[in-house]
Amino acid sequence: MDNDKVIVTTETVHYRLQSLEAAISYAIASISLQMPAVKSDVVDALRRDAANNIDLVAAQKALNELADQIDKIKAYPKSSPHH
Repeated sequence: MDNDKVIVTTETVHYRLQSLEAAISYAIASISLQMPAVKSDVVDALRRDAANNIDLVAAQKALNELADQIDKIKAYPKSSPHH
């Protein structure tokens, strides 16, 4: 039974969180192709949350970085020459 235990390192958690952030960013960018306001609404909400977390510098940084990441990602329709 001891061999079945999986040790989750901070490095593993870090990479999983990065993967989740990327997945969220790509999903929002894709959704914004059909509903353009979604992307700006999410980015604005993240920035507001960051501003409301004055006492939590790490939270502010994380929220602003995620907002920046989402804002920078561009999605294109499959028929686009960008693919």
